[in-house]
Amino acid sequence: KNERKERIRAHRRGGPGVRTAGRRRRNTMREGGVARLTRHLRGSTTGVAAGMRTPAAGHFNVALARSGPSLRCWTPAACNAPAPLLTALSRGFLRVGHRGASTTTASTTNDSVELADEVAKQGLVVKAAKERAKELGESPNAYARDEIAKLLELKAKLEAIGCADGKKDKKKAESLEGGGGEGKKDAPAQGNTSSLEELKRVRIEKASALREIAEGTQSPTSTAGFMPFAYSFDRSDYCEGLQERYSGLGAGEDDEGGDMVSVCGRVTNKRVFGKLAFVTIQDVTGTIQLQLSKGDLPKRQDADGVEVGSEDCFGSLTFAEMKKLLDLGDIVGGKGTVRKTDKGELSVKCTNFVVLTKALVPLPDKYHGLKDQELRYRRREVDLLASGHEGMARRALLARARVMRTMRDHLHHCGFVEVETPVLHKQAGGADARPFTTHHNALDKGLTLRIATELHLKRLVVGGLERVYEIGKVFRNEGISTRHNPEFTSIEVYQAYADYGDMMKLTEDLIRESARQVLALILREEPSSDGVAAALQGLEYQGNTLNLKEPFRRITMTQSVLDKTGVDPFQVWTEGRGAEPVLEALRRQARVPVSEQDAVEIQAACASGPGHALGCLFELYVEEDLIQPTFVTDLPLALSPLAKPHRTEPEKYAERFELFVCGRELANAFSELTDPIDQRKRFERQVQSHVEKRKALKEMDSSDLEDLDYEIEIDEEFVSSLEYGMPPTAGMGLGVDRLIMMLVDAPSIRDVIGFPLLK
Repeated sequence: KNERKERIRAHRRGGPGVRTAGRRRRNTMREGGVARLTRHLRGSTTGVAAGMRTPAAGHFNVALARSGPSLRCWTPAACNAPAPLLTALSRGFLRVGHRGASTTTASTTNDSVELADEVAKQGLVVKAAKERAKELGESPNAYARDEIAKLLELKAKLEAIGCADGKKDKKKAESLEGGGGEGKKDAPAQGNTSSLEELKRVRIEKASALREIAEGTQSPTSTAGFMPFAYSFDRSDYCEGLQERYSGLGAGEDDEGGDMVSVCGRVTNKRVFGKLAFVTIQDVTGTIQLQLSKGDLPKRQDADGVEVGSEDCFGSLTFAEMKKLLDLGDIVGGKGTVRKTDKGELSVKCTNFVVLTKALVPLPDKYHGLKDQELRYRRREVDLLASGHEGMARRALLARARVMRTMRDHLHHCGFVEVETPVLHKQAGGADARPFTTHHNALDKGLTLRIATELHLKRLVVGGLERVYEIGKVFRNEGISTRHNPEFTSIEVYQAYADYGDMMKLTEDLIRESARQVLALILREEPSSDGVAAALQGLEYQGNTLNLKEPFRRITMTQSVLDKTGVDPFQVWTEGRGAEPVLEALRRQARVPVSEQDAVEIQAACASGPGHALGCLFELYVEEDLIQPTFVTDLPLALSPLAKPHRTEPEKYAERFELFVCGRELANAFSELTDPIDQRKRFERQVQSHVEKRKALKEMDSSDLEDLDYEIEIDEEFVSSLEYGMPPTAGMGLGVDRLIMMLVDAPSIRDVIGFPLLK
């Protein structure tokens, strides 16, 4: 006991106390990297701040701060510190400054410290996962594959900001240790190395190094392009194609044929094990692993060595150059044979490896993605990189392409012709919406962006094109919400010698076939498979299960309002009494609550007649409850200035339907009005109704008046075209963006638009 006490006293005095290797190992297992360095400095096994003297480092004070550990040297000149300490200094784990100095000589930002903490925490997660795998009797590496991948990703980021440990810091530590800092021009620059600008500067230097290598080994017309920003690359296969073709290879087996393949893509993972490295790349189809070894890649020992610019080597990087210059996010190309590793991972064993594009900024964290929702919309390219192949952004864009192609194929099969109509109009027409206005300088004329494609398409039907459609952008200067965007995509279809019943069938077929194709894309199955059929019958959208397989429900607007409120405005509305009879009937039935805001909207609608009142009640109380696909038919004639009067009740209703899914209007169609005299009267009534509604809102000093602050004009050219005679025609318009929202389960219309309009 006395001897043990003497050793402890010797340690506390800074003497050469002795500790057994076993105790050192046990304490090393319990301590973190910073604690071990601190213990090495001051001979203590704890993390408590203390002032001690060591033979190599002089007098130090170590303090663990909230933002990270810090160390202050009390000697007036630079200390001849041990290598582990200097390694930590170069990594940014410790901050060092002389007593009395106003600034520190080495620092790092909170980002690097936090990232180091994440690495340590993730290491514990990996360890726990492997222990769990052993308990379950499974392979530890296979069981903890995702955790290990995340750990490697974090380590790569730590390396990118100058916080890599191990051999890469050895030379830096030795250079500092050897000469006390005097005359060492290659010492690492200290400061905010984790900032984006610093990272960009480092990567620009790497790009310059790649350019120098390329100048001596490549020509701009080589098959590899020209590093670091190539012109092209001769790719033989996509990642997914190789995965499918060589799925039969067993673990540890090589392709017997030895066929050479060339692949390219963006680097998403990089692991180096001595003279062997594995690089994961991702292309538009999927991912594959590149196996890079020092023995397989060309060696450039001197100017008279291997001719790397030859056909066989096409300017490949050496293994050392790859380790030094390759970063996550770089776009690379590799050529070699195919094999499976001992762990069963399909790999391309590269004999040639080039950087096609050098990424100057790091990739976003693919595990956490972009947290800022507005940044996701504003920087869609970054969102795509962060979310990967399974993200909402990529899924929505691919679904949009599939829907467009499906609609075009279906309509082409039905004999329709795709056309284009003007975006700039003399006056807004085809819908009742506030337009965007602009001015044509050469013509000195005010114009509007189109709010619908309807009127020009009908004029083409008059001209003899019996079946036409257009998929295009439409612009409405109205509110922005999860369901509305000022710029959106619609499809409008017009078929001669048909009515709104025919349009119901066509609309249902288009939606069902589009859904089938998108589900096949998501599930990676054939459209006719049982899995797609089951998904079609149980499509999930925002917590609702939709059935698109069965025929869509049909109900008249009057019946839907009557079922919900117990009121039919056509029965209770009275000329000259405004909204009073309708409001009294609603309160008497007491099926729905009528708020003050509801009463204001009903009053404004009743000023224009019972048809507008019916439409208002439907929007307030019925629309949001229509979850399953529902055709709401026979809308009020007053709300349908371009539709034919209903055959049985022409004074009240029009032959028109709207399709609703999950409380949202998805499509709108009707039997088109072909009588030019009636059409002019309808337009005149629409203009008058708009004026009366604005007047009513102005008298009530309503904030909704701003939404109607635009003029409606009669399109004389369209009315004139009807006088030449238009065949019986049915037309339909469908919101493509809302359809894609439903198919990919997107909560907002901005999620399915590539670059939505933002403030």
